[in-house]
Amino acid sequence: MRSLKISAAISLILIITTVSAAQDSLNVRLLSQTQIGPPIPWMSMPIAVEGNIACIAHYDEGLIIMDVSDPTAPQELSRYVPPQGNAADVDISGNYAYLADLTGLEVLDLSDPTSPVMVGYDPNSVDGHGVKVFGIYAYVFHTMSSAIAIEDISDPTNPHIVGFMSFGNWGGDIEVIGNTAYITECLGGFGIWDISNPAQVIQMGYLGTVLGGDVVLFGDDALVSHWDNGVDVIDVSDPINPMLEGTFPVEGGAGTAAQNGNYLINALATGGLRVLDVTNPLNPVQTGYYLLDVGRAWMDVEESLAYLAVESGNLYIYDITDALPVAPQNLSKIPFSFILFPPHPNPFNPSTTLTFQLPVAGFVELEVFDINACRVGVGLAPTRWYPPGTHNILFDGTGLPSGVYLARLKAGNWSQVQKLVLLK
Repeated sequence: MRSLKISAAISLILIITTVSAAQDSLNVRLLSQTQIGPPIPWMSMPIAVEGNIACIAHYDEGLIIMDVSDPTAPQELSRYVPPQGNAADVDISGNYAYLADLTGLEVLDLSDPTSPVMVGYDPNSVDGHGVKVFGIYAYVFHTMSSAIAIEDISDPTNPHIVGFMSFGNWGGDIEVIGNTAYITECLGGFGIWDISNPAQVIQMGYLGTVLGGDVVLFGDDALVSHWDNGVDVIDVSDPINPMLEGTFPVEGGAGTAAQNGNYLINALATGGLRVLDVTNPLNPVQTGYYLLDVGRAWMDVEESLAYLAVESGNLYIYDITDALPVAPQNLSKIPFSFILFPPHPNPFNPSTTLTFQLPVAGFVELEVFDINACRVGVGLAPTRWYPPGTHNILFDGTGLPSGVYLARLKAGNWSQVQKLVLLK
């Protein structure tokens, strides 16, 4: 186990949070702008968000861990500096952050985000420059070998390679749906792989006329975004024979991409973002944008919030709620009141689902207590911004004794309590 270098939550770099007036915007609001580090021109600054935690891989400063429970005022919690390499990329799954540091794959326990602890490390991903997690596997992009290593992370303390996908040049991005992986290559190329057996992966189809970039799946179409060349639309209904259907431009450069329902969100090469309705991907409709000229941006999207880490050393958080209009046929599905429903099943063993509905977007806090008023559901539903609608949260009682528990939901000035019964 290597030694750790973890900085205090208070950094020598001044953290400044501001909200500036929009230079040019439509249906997108800038909630905050936070300086998190020095500029890193032409270096990537990937970001991963889960719940109220954001992890930003700043190549020079290390992994920056932020509390984004209040998107109008994000706060730095800690920094983790890789002992040997640089923070090249990061993804989050549960309480763990998976960091590609150019010397290997590091697994950090974020149970206490103010003091992250490295619990696993695989030096065999020695030149990993990118990482994405799907289920029990982390896919690590290797530079020198032009391959993606498939790391088994079912035990976070023992990540290990169980297979490789090799191709002509550096891997750009990956999306995994079931037993199929869709991969772009940095210098051009798009492949579809059967990964049902990670030890013996099979490339089913390949398209060489596509530039590398972020890939997002919409039904039978893969949308590949490029910094300079817009978005390619690829028909992947036949995985053996993917076909380029067309390309649509994105002013400002498509950059990194994320998905929300039928909407494609692009972080622009200039630092802003655009939201596109791609119900018909060959005829996209722009529903929102926010334009800045601050440098390239890397992005993650959670519900109706977009988090952009920009090479200028800033974190921008946008509310894109108004750019994700509710289709008329779905208006009746928006609740008229706040409700925390009884858990189902109840009694339960070991898990149950807590369902709540919101008539408007807002901050929500959901906690579970035992009969002694001690919290047992910490992190169950991190306090964060939820859009209007119905939401389901899984409560896992594994490790808790049988008994009566209370779930409490708070949303603004409204609160409600429901009783849970765990029977083992």
